[in-house]
Order: sequence, then structure tokens, then C-alpha cells
Amino acid sequence: MPCMYSGYEDANANGTHHLFYWMYRNSDPNANTVVWLNGGPGSSSMFGNFLENGPLQIFDSLDTETGLYTFNVTNNPQGSWADTANLIFIDQPINTGFSYSDTPEYLTTMDELSEEFVHFMANLYLKYPSLLQNTSLYMTGESYGGKYLPVFSNALLDSDANSTYNVTFNVQGTLVGDPYTAPLTQRTSVYEVPYALNIIDETNLPQVSALIRRC
Repeated sequence: MPCMYSGYEDANANGTHHLFYWMYRNSDPNANTVVWLNGGPGSSSMFGNFLENGPLQIFDSLDTETGLYTFNVTNNPQGSWADTANLIFIDQPINTGFSYSDTPEYLTTMDELSEEFVHFMANLYLKYPSLLQNTSLYMTGESYGGKYLPVFSNALLDSDANSTYNVTFNVQGTLVGDPYTAPLTQRTSVYEVPYALNIIDETNLPQVSALIRRC
């Protein structure tokens, strides 16, 4: 099993919002740090952890006689990003997955989300200074992460520039798969790929234009 840590760090100044993380430590002391965020909004990053690119995977098997399922945790046979980096999965914002708030509430703006994310990250870096500080940070995720990640990455860069916290995040890149960044623009331009590949041609463009107007 890989070396790993999990727990909670506060995401606001008064300590009432708590974000859950699951972190895998790479054996290389010079390894980069990678943060993974699932989208949703409201999707737990434990999906990415155990079903996508984490070093562990959960498999189920059905006992046909009893109708009961057995769940087993094994090493990911395809390998993982944790093979080359410190890999951190974070449930955010509050009340997503295992993350919670002391009183029932939700965040409603990206400014609130980014402020709490940076606060959480600062606390995480202060908890594991020898592991996380002085490494290069790469922000990654998928789906609605296409909205989270550009904002969060910029907020981390601003924090470094303004010395907001007593840590340096050193963001070096942002990677988003299947991003839900600008859905209308993405939907209305997706035809350009099959058009460039000659899968559709000029005879199909009137139909494409009609579909775009419906968007």
C-alpha cells in the first residue's frame, strides 16, 4: 500500500468550515505536488481517488447465492499519478463528499469558494511543510473543475504574489479534462472538430446552424 494521509483542514478563519483530503506521498523528496478536483458541482473527489487516477481502486463482487456485494481495495493495475508525484484529492466546497460545515450552509459564489480553497491549502501546507513546501504545484481535475481550476489557480498565484499566507504554493500549471468551462461556447463550436476531420462538410452546415440557434 502507498504511504498516505487523510483528514480535515479548516477552510475559513473562524474554523467552522472543514475540507476533507486524501493525500498520497511520493517517495522522491523532489517530487511535484498534484491536486485533483472532481466537478459536479458537488461531486466528491473520492470518485477520482478510487475510480479514476488514484493508486488504489475499489472493486465489487456479487455473491449470487446471498445477493450480497463484497468490496475489495487493491492497487490500481494501470498505475497512478502518485507514481511520480505527491497526489492530493480534495472534497470541496463545504458539504461535498466528506467535507462539512459546523452549521448547515453552502457557498454560493466562486469568490467564496476560491477564498476558502486557498485558506485550506495554506493550512495543509503548514501541516506538511517538508512534504509540500518548495515543490511545484499542478492543479488538475475534470468536468465542472473547468470552472473551479482557473479561478483557484489564479487565487493561489495571487496569494503568492501578495504573501497572503506564510507559505508559497508555486503553481506551475493547470490541467482540466472534459472541462465544463464555458458550456454555450463549447457546445456551439464542437462541430468544428468533425468538420476539420471531413466527417461533416458544407452540406451539413445549415443543419449545424439551425441547431446552434436552438442553443
